Amino acid sequence: MENILDRKVTDLTVFESMKYAYLVSISSKITMSLADFCEATGQDRRKVYSLLKSRYYPEKLLSGGYASLKQRKSPIFITEEVLKWLR
Repeated sequence: MENILDRKVTDLTVFESMKYAYLVSISSKITMSLADFCEATGQDRRKVYSLLKSRYYPEKLLSGGYASLKQRKSPIFITEEVLKWLR
């Protein structure tokens, strides 16, 4: 996300500008759904679920930690922590 600030708008392709606009729209929310998390990381749902099962992601990414996965149908991620982790 930091490298977008160093580039000119004319140097961005249409795909890149759409990708960055999507990331900006996601970052305005406090939490993100599994679909948003998959889009931001570029992974599919099956891979994310298998990585969650093996506890690959830091616990602070999940709202309520790994203990909350048993109570919820779908995991909820904290947007600020996800964006820090992606850097």
